[in-house]
Amino acid sequence: MNINSIEEYFEQFPDDIQKINVSIQTPYLPDLSRFYNLTNLNCSYNQLTQLPPLPSTLQYLNCCYNQLTQLPPLPSTLTELVCYKNQLTQLPALPSTLQDLYCSVNQLTHLPNLPSTLTYMHCSENQLIQLPALPSTLEKLYCNNNHLTQLPNLPSTLTHMHCFENQLTQLPNLPSTLQQVDCSKNQLIQLPTLSSTLKWLNCCYNQLTQLPNLPSRLTRLFCENNQLTQLPNLPSTLLRLDCKHNLLPFDHEQNMTNMLEYIIQMRNKTNMIRFKELFYTLKYKSKFRNWLWVHIREPKIRNKYHPDNLIKLLEDRENLTLDELDEFNDNW
Repeated sequence: MNINSIEEYFEQFPDDIQKINVSIQTPYLPDLSRFYNLTNLNCSYNQLTQLPPLPSTLQYLNCCYNQLTQLPPLPSTLTELVCYKNQLTQLPALPSTLQDLYCSVNQLTHLPNLPSTLTYMHCSENQLIQLPALPSTLEKLYCNNNHLTQLPNLPSTLTHMHCFENQLTQLPNLPSTLQQVDCSKNQLIQLPTLSSTLKWLNCCYNQLTQLPNLPSRLTRLFCENNQLTQLPNLPSTLLRLDCKHNLLPFDHEQNMTNMLEYIIQMRNKTNMIRFKELFYTLKYKSKFRNWLWVHIREPKIRNKYHPDNLIKLLEDRENLTLDELDEFNDNW
């Protein structure tokens, strides 16, 4: 679309419009200053190399999948910035109202100071060598595929952390709120104490020789390609375990029986009892059904339809007519 066409396209919008979606493969955006009430601007999937000055009322900006090398100053009202898949080498100052930041797949080497309102940050696939201090409100952090050698202190609100494919040699203390951690493909030699709320852990492709105690809520554990010689006790909640290519006393690929025996030994006694109950229930299901019929249901049926039982039911019904007797027998 040429410049004249895009100007004509924008002329259709009234001055008080609140939302504009202009994903039409344009290389240019016109002046936006007349839109005094604009809160949402989606200009993703275009061919933009720059943006015009942004309205001071803007709350949501999506400019992903363009060819931007820089962004204009951001309005102080902005709460969500989506600018991934561009060629940005730096970001402007972030407004104090920002809650969600998506700046992955760019060429960023550093980030500006993060506002105290931020809850979600996705800065993966850049060239970051360090992160700024993380705000105490942050809940989800995705900083994978960078050049990080260390992480800042983690806020106590964090629930998801993906820091895989960096150059980390250690992790900071993990907050008690964490539910999901992916620290794979780093250079870790040990892990800190794991959060009791953790459900999903991927620590494969590191240099770990042992794992810390596993939380009782863990359902997924991926620890392959390390130097582990043993596993800690496995929680009864665990649904998936990948531990191949370590120094464990079995070969995952060649000796599945040994691995299963090892896992069962690591299970706690309660879980073993549950497994046995399930196994024998399935194995003897047919026998149990036959036993139930012979010893429970058949005697009850035989008793109900025995002539003696019929006589007992008729004891107080001497005055029944033949028709009533026939109906009684049919119901019986």
